[in-house]
Amino acid sequence: MAFRNKKGLSDVVTTVLIILFAIVAVAVVGGIVMNQINKAGKNIDKAQVCTSNKISPISCVQDGSNVLVGYQYKSKSSDVSGTSSITASFESGDGSITSASISPSGLTLGSAATSIISAGVSGSLKNVKLASTFTMAGGGESTCNSEALNCEVNVVPQQGLTGYWSFDGGNAEESTGKGLTGNWIASGAPNPTYSPGAQGQYLRLNNLGSLQIPLVGGSGLAGNAISTCAWVSFDTIGTEQQIVYIQVPGMSSPRFTYYSTYCGGPTQNCVHFGTLTTTGAWGRSVQTGAAFTTPNIWYHACATFNSTNGQTISYINGVQNGITTNVAGVTPGTPTYIYWGSSHPEGAGSRKLDGNLDEVMVYNRVLTAPEVSNIYSAQRPKFP
Repeated sequence: MAFRNKKGLSDVVTTVLIILFAIVAVAVVGGIVMNQINKAGKNIDKAQVCTSNKISPISCVQDGSNVLVGYQYKSKSSDVSGTSSITASFESGDGSITSASISPSGLTLGSAATSIISAGVSGSLKNVKLASTFTMAGGGESTCNSEALNCEVNVVPQQGLTGYWSFDGGNAEESTGKGLTGNWIASGAPNPTYSPGAQGQYLRLNNLGSLQIPLVGGSGLAGNAISTCAWVSFDTIGTEQQIVYIQVPGMSSPRFTYYSTYCGGPTQNCVHFGTLTTTGAWGRSVQTGAAFTTPNIWYHACATFNSTNGQTISYINGVQNGITTNVAGVTPGTPTYIYWGSSHPEGAGSRKLDGNLDEVMVYNRVLTAPEVSNIYSAQRPKFP
């Protein structure tokens, strides 16, 4: 059969093609729209994840170059199957940022944990934020950021601490449970007294003798680095007086660490701090000008030795007041005793301290200048 109306047939074909193209276009546009809707839905889901799931810092304590961060996991969402990573970002007082990873291993819903992070921070920290990456139950990941939490500074840094003596218990027991207790060394002299101060108690030596602290196996002290800090007041000023003395046997000099008021002139009111040479002789030291000029007031005295660069540094009341660069190298020997208040190994009762001691700290590392300043500022209210 022949078609006589070719134009009519062409119109029908054209109409069908237009309908087909329209259907295809609707399908394509619909697919694009649905894809965007799905993406938006997923974005909404991820935003909801960060609203419903939180790993938040609950504590931040700076301890030397380490930071103790406490954090807690709270969740109200079933869309999360786990936590793949946690990153802590620490902001220092100067605005610089230091980041470190925290392992999420073992962190379960509602649990709290604490991590000691060796972040290598310097200066005083301002705050910490946590960025947590969650694994989605339906696939993919979502990273959520916590609010900032202010950081505190540990008044008595624990990193590298050999011993800390506060005397607040009215005795010479080490205050952090290390078992290092002082023994009174003074033939025929009465025992020292522990007098009440503005806060707690302090040790009153009063030119009587010294306390001896036995060190078992060096008790962590080594010749790589050392720091000592103490609050000290003098009833009289003029003769050389010993603040802290750490003894080492088997060397040509027993002065593993020597900290006194020696000046070399008629009035001994300087800082004289140091250690042995690498061959066991005295000494690599720093000696300042007049530092202890007024009797019956409290001074915060800190000093450090660094074997890497040979530097010995002195601080008075949180401020550096002397530095000497000596020959670098490790101090030899294993120390056996700490003495407070005299140079007992060089003669019983020699260079006795006529005054008081408090808040004595000994470290097997170099305290930084900000740490010394922080310790002074935190403890200052105890010594009006």
